[in-house]
Amino acid sequence: MLKIGIMFKNYFDDKDRIIKEMESLGVVPILLDTKEDINLDYIFCFGGDGTILRSLKFALFYNVPILGVNFGKIGFLTSIQYKELEKSVNALKTNKFNTQSRMLLDISVIRENQNVYQGVALNEAVVIKAHNSKLIKLKLTVNKKFIYDARADGLIVSTPTGSTAYSLSARGPIVMPNTQVLLVTPLNSSKLNISSIVLDKYDVIEIVPVENHVMHLQSDGNVTTDIHCNDKIVIKKSDKTINFVVLSENNFYHKIRKLLC
Repeated sequence: MLKIGIMFKNYFDDKDRIIKEMESLGVVPILLDTKEDINLDYIFCFGGDGTILRSLKFALFYNVPILGVNFGKIGFLTSIQYKELEKSVNALKTNKFNTQSRMLLDISVIRENQNVYQGVALNEAVVIKAHNSKLIKLKLTVNKKFIYDARADGLIVSTPTGSTAYSLSARGPIVMPNTQVLLVTPLNSSKLNISSIVLDKYDVIEIVPVENHVMHLQSDGNVTTDIHCNDKIVIKKSDKTINFVVLSENNFYHKIRKLLC
């Protein structure tokens, strides 16, 4: 019998009903609150993209694929609607599905030659000014080669998966989620000639703030640490990956059409 980790979006009212329905479909639902020494086959996320981002640490810990059940809006990371739940569970039981691997970012903050932060992200890492702060000046280098100085609200480094998240709102390009590239997108730059850059997956990105301002590092939408002048934020493709259950090959194109039309 399949053991499925369950994660709900915040303030979800129908948890008991969903759990009973999962049990009626012949699987064992297990609420994911803390990491425990148990075996899981999959993780189901009932919510939107934010719910899936919260499940990342569990998917890495248990090394299992994620299936997103959309209770949000567009839900780029979700795979199915709630009405498709029974059909999807049956597909998992009979192995009539595919998985798609998504790249992750490794993020380090180096301060005075000490690593003060280490993390991973599925969507993006953002060096961003604090609320009501002035524009910040950021030096961007790739593979130790200078690219530009940006005076902006921040810089976004995203994966292809994250190209439809914060990066898109900053006019970054939409990239197919199963490709292997890195995107750097300025956030409200004062220089009109600075645009997004698409980099090779093996490139190593360094961002260094060169002026004293109040700044933060955001990872997948969450503030993870404060950033100081002359900190070195190093971002590169992670050796880790995350897998998503794929039940429809045209799902991404449908969502792009829904977003743009």
